[in-house]
Amino acid sequence: MKKLLLVLTAVFMSNLVMSQEVSKQKEVGLVFYNFDNFGITYKTGTNHAMWRFTTLFAGNNKSEQTADSLTGNNSNLGFGVEFGREYRKAITNNFEFRYGGDISYQFSHSTTDIENGNYSTRNVSLKQTNHSPGLNLVLGFNYVIKQHVVIGFEMLPYFRYHYSKRVQYLDSSDEQTTKTIGFAWGLSSQSVLISLAYRF
Repeated sequence: MKKLLLVLTAVFMSNLVMSQEVSKQKEVGLVFYNFDNFGITYKTGTNHAMWRFTTLFAGNNKSEQTADSLTGNNSNLGFGVEFGREYRKAITNNFEFRYGGDISYQFSHSTTDIENGNYSTRNVSLKQTNHSPGLNLVLGFNYVIKQHVVIGFEMLPYFRYHYSKRVQYLDSSDEQTTKTIGFAWGLSSQSVLISLAYRF
């Protein structure tokens, strides 16, 4: 009887240790913010904690509009990067809760040129540059399909410092500069992230 109890205890302890084993993991995939902007994510670590690197491409686009004698040209460029740590807890075999934090930085630059064909009004050029470093909290879930495909959803409540510089030119000579500094926090459309990644 004692031998049987000893064997059962050994089996139970070995199963407990195996269930808590830490395994190495890596993930690479795509992330989507509000389905408008996308980026690339890379994570490395273990099944309990991972370092996370994320890039966001907010786009590089140009457009032209014409109304009467006015012609407007717009150009926009933006990107963001995030680096942080996340921790995971398995809820079921295929469902994980994750939490953590990121350091983030976002940059955007836009240019607008308005040309007047009849020269009755002065031409205007506007250039604006934004810098926004900050911190994100990470709260989300993973759903794992066949151990390798991971669909993720997370919310990123944020706290950011914001610096903006706006320069207006009239006929490429007169220059007016406006600087704005401030703080922001909370949730926005950029604070909801959906990811599709491959785990290996």
